[in-house]
Amino acid sequence: MGVFTRATKRKARARVALAGPTGSGKTWNALIWATALGGRVALIDTERGSASLFAPHFDFDTVEFNPPYDPARLMKLLKIAEGEGYDVVVVDSLSHFWEGEGGTLDVVEAAGQRAGGNKWAGWKVGTPLQRDMLDAMLQSPLHVVATMRTKMEWVLETDDRGKQKPLKVGMAPVQRGDVEYEFTVVADLDLEHRVTISKTRCHDLADLVVEKHRATEPAALFAAWLEEGDQAPDPSPEPVTHPVPDEPSAPVPTEDTPAPAAQPAAAQPAPVGAGGPAPRKPKIPTGNALSELSDVDEQSLRYWVNQITPGLFAALETKAAKTYPLSTQGRLQVRHFVTILKAAEAHPDYHGG
Repeated sequence: MGVFTRATKRKARARVALAGPTGSGKTWNALIWATALGGRVALIDTERGSASLFAPHFDFDTVEFNPPYDPARLMKLLKIAEGEGYDVVVVDSLSHFWEGEGGTLDVVEAAGQRAGGNKWAGWKVGTPLQRDMLDAMLQSPLHVVATMRTKMEWVLETDDRGKQKPLKVGMAPVQRGDVEYEFTVVADLDLEHRVTISKTRCHDLADLVVEKHRATEPAALFAAWLEEGDQAPDPSPEPVTHPVPDEPSAPVPTEDTPAPAAQPAAAQPAPVGAGGPAPRKPKIPTGNALSELSDVDEQSLRYWVNQITPGLFAALETKAAKTYPLSTQGRLQVRHFVTILKAAEAHPDYHGG
């Protein structure tokens, strides 16, 4: 048998994103799509309980998600929804986990400040966290429906009588720029409550414009399309690599939902100077290639993490320049390497001595 096999459609789980400005009906439409997908619906509400106003019209359970909007907390709730037997989870809204208090942008800012104002080092922390959050959504065995706010802008539109009038429209979603690639369906909502399918892998929905009060039709069509094809294998995602943070970043579940029992703490490496062997100072690269750093053992790297502070960094770089024939590029590489170490030290999950 060859490497390639004939492609066949398999049953799939929904990955739906609904983006629109305030007042466009994101939560209402998310509940329409979630209901059409069938089964028990869990809604993660970052909008201070506003989704519960629709309880007379839809059957769903909800949890209010208050700041900080740490993506790791969202990952935890997705696992809880899976364990409690829900079929659909609605994230309303995903924008909070990007620019809300404690979201990815705040994580990047804080990590950059800990690294001496180096925002590049901040993204070395924020990007994996953002990626882990999206992977948790994509790998979930549940249907996932997410809403996203859009940036607002006023434009001039010409009406039927040839007169121009100002119109408030939604622009790009408030999330990382490539997030739309991750969803099976992306729908844009406007203030007239129209739904425009801007991206889909379901042929029957391509370029569809749905007038207000008819959103159940494309939702039902999409739900039926998901059930077509062979049975999909049971999902067995790789474990999310970014761990859930300690309190206060993980107060969800609420008072009505007891938190799971605490797990025993894993053994941590002995800090330098606390009974462990004395560290060796690592070699400083003698050329302009970072490959020489691969010879430095982990214990030595921990030594420099502990020794380097903003006040000592300039002295280290100066010493390296005087002692070894480092080129300008080589000194920059030392700077970048040390910045990474400082960012690692500041990370809550780094257990260096």
